[in-house]
Amino acid sequence: MAANAAPFNAFNGSDTTGPNFSASWQFSYGALSGFVTSATIQIGLLDLDSAGTGNQVNQYKEGSNDLTALLNAVAEALDGGVGSANAEYNLLTINLPAATFADLLLGNPSFSLILQAPGLNALGGATTFNGAGIDFATITVNTSATPPPVPEPAAWTLLLAGGAILAGFGRYRRA
Repeated sequence: MAANAAPFNAFNGSDTTGPNFSASWQFSYGALSGFVTSATIQIGLLDLDSAGTGNQVNQYKEGSNDLTALLNAVAEALDGGVGSANAEYNLLTINLPAATFADLLLGNPSFSLILQAPGLNALGGATTFNGAGIDFATITVNTSATPPPVPEPAAWTLLLAGGAILAGFGRYRRA
């Protein structure tokens, strides 16, 4: 499933004069049938500057679902955990949480991304803005005709009872 054309292939903002990068887009692939078992989104960003201090992702959402912490974790882990250098191109992939699955099934999920300073200048110093360019986003949604298995309440009861029995044996042996 390919992403919509707009706002891609554009540089949004500047690291030195602002404004901070922001973009929003919507996929439109039609309703899916079945149950979502997993989903990922991949975005291509130029000049994320996550090697700067702090988190550069101000806000990342799918509909009303806040994905900011997920994207920040991926961005900060770039380049061996030091973050993305100035003017570097990165592919960022996150696993979408189950909270997004209902929107994904409808076939038209909307995403928005806002970056924040500090950005990095050519010498690696901090700037007061974080501009970036986004050139694509792709989404992969895996579905199944049957719902994913959920443990039955009786299974949970047995597991909890077994744990309590083992804890009791541990206490008995120490006495």
